[in-house]
Amino acid sequence: MHDLALAQDGKLAQEAEARRAWHTMIHTLFAPRAPLHAATWDGLCYLVRHCRLEGYELPRPRPGAPLVHGPREAPLDDPPALRGLPDALRLLVHARELETPALMLRLYEHAAWTDAGMAEALSLTEGTIKAHRDALVRAGHVTPTAHGFTRAGL
Repeated sequence: MHDLALAQDGKLAQEAEARRAWHTMIHTLFAPRAPLHAATWDGLCYLVRHCRLEGYELPRPRPGAPLVHGPREAPLDDPPALRGLPDALRLLVHARELETPALMLRLYEHAAWTDAGMAEALSLTEGTIKAHRDALVRAGHVTPTAHGFTRAGL
């Protein structure tokens, strides 16, 4: 009985990992700037059918449909610095639709950030973050606090 429980736990862990990998792949392939959405969708349908993945209920968004983080999908694999932020902001970071300074401003609206924390959240070097942050400070958009930097006027 114990071996059966361990096997089921292992299967559940594998399924969870597969769902996370699928979710990351879907958000990469169907990002707004990704090419060939229709051909990608056809390829995924083929993959699901011929690899016998129908029973796993893996989401396949239609081309042109917005990507939605539904309750049956695996969560995004966030760096620790992004955990606890609103889903819309986390998805914005993952989508990379904004230029780095604009994305940093959105993050500064929610918390004070150190350069190291911002670098981790955006997967950039501290030097890159510092250069963008310095420009935002000079423009009056960001201000220093005791715990890092935050959006000016908040």
